[in-house]
Amino acid sequence: MTEDTASIGRQMAKGAAWMVSTRFAIRGIGLVSMVILARLLVPADFGLVALATVFYGLLEVMGPGRRGRLRRRRRPLQAP
Repeated sequence: MTEDTASIGRQMAKGAAWMVSTRFAIRGIGLVSMVILARLLVPADFGLVALATVFYGLLEVMGPGRRGRLRRRRRPLQAP
């Protein structure tokens, strides 16, 4: 392996580590905020927050941006 290739590999590993640590930080902050909300709100109100969170998560996964990418990946139909 040349020095340039090794340097690029190290940069990629460092970038991947930053991405993973950022994801963990985002998830951790979300967990802490949910625990705080669970302690502050009555159960009925927290249930509404939980439903809204689930709905928002589904919109993120099934949102128009995701469907557009999936549509572009499909191959066009061919005549038999």
